[in-house]
Amino acid sequence: DSSKAYSLGNALSPDLQYYRLSLTPSLLDKVQPNVKAGYDAFALFEIGKTHMIGELTDEGVPQEFERVACVIAAKEATQGAAYYGAKRYLTSLLDSLAITTDVKYLPLEATDDQSSTYYAPGRSAIVTLDGTPIGHIGEYNRGVTRSLKLPAHCAGFELDVAALQDAARAAGTSYSPISRFPKIEQDLSLQVASDLAYADVRDLVLATLSAAKPDNTQTHVEPIDIYQGEDLSHKNITFRVR
Repeated sequence: DSSKAYSLGNALSPDLQYYRLSLTPSLLDKVQPNVKAGYDAFALFEIGKTHMIGELTDEGVPQEFERVACVIAAKEATQGAAYYGAKRYLTSLLDSLAITTDVKYLPLEATDDQSSTYYAPGRSAIVTLDGTPIGHIGEYNRGVTRSLKLPAHCAGFELDVAALQDAARAAGTSYSPISRFPKIEQDLSLQVASDLAYADVRDLVLATLSAAKPDNTQTHVEPIDIYQGEDLSHKNITFRVR
């Protein structure tokens, strides 16, 4: 509904003259090109902002709504209906954020939310978190499927990022920024007593490295070799430190 979207005065093309009300159309537009490129099954996602006329901040400027959207597509269904495939992705997302609050899927009815217009009645739902709607999930209606040449097995969801962040913070989930340092690898060989367990040596290496590492870095240790020589009182354990 273009009447609800802000328009650009210097749009690059007629297809790009409006601010997005939803992220879903952008993802659906990329499904058929990926199918033509030979991908039989894939998932696309985007985290971005949407806007709507009439939704303003306290300062009187357009409100930015941050959303996360995902679309799955496959030429052939391998694990049941597409709806449940999209739900598995959504459940994985909620699990990664440690969101264990009351998440429910209610039948989708006609609403003023632009993103709800893409879904098929009876094969879609409103996603609620503690009773508050935070988005939609489902398969797409015939008009959308036909006009965008979507495969029969296609579904997705779009959710409010702010609601997910609030729930994740309430669950105690914290964010670890990606390191700004390049990766460095080094092999480290230690000679230890034969009766010393590998797990004890590994824990000591991790604890020592963790205490010495700079902020905003991550340390990974994996075993490369455990060598027992002629001297049965000692063994050599080699780690790869990254």
